[in-house]
Amino acid sequence: TMFTATVDTTQDTIDEPDETFDLQVGGVTGTATIQDDDDAPVITEVALVGETVPEGQAAEFKVTLSNASSSDQTYTIGLVNGTAGDNDYDTN
Repeated sequence: TMFTATVDTTQDTIDEPDETFDLQVGGVTGTATIQDDDDAPVITEVALVGETVPEGQAAEFKVTLSNASSSDQTYTIGLVNGTAGDNDYDTN
């Protein structure tokens, strides 16, 4: 004789490692693994905060990601000249 116990999992959009939880019945434990199905976030937009930057002030950019992640992400950052040259901003 047997019976089943059903536990719904929650769909989210967070990139995370697979996770586990236990169900205990009568002192006996069974473990379930939730397999994550979310992709690692990608950069979808890079935009200057504000319309312009006063000369001598810091330029602040907003970087938007496609979704959240529970782990650290690493991205390459580079500066590309437009009409400004290397002497117009700090490259360090």
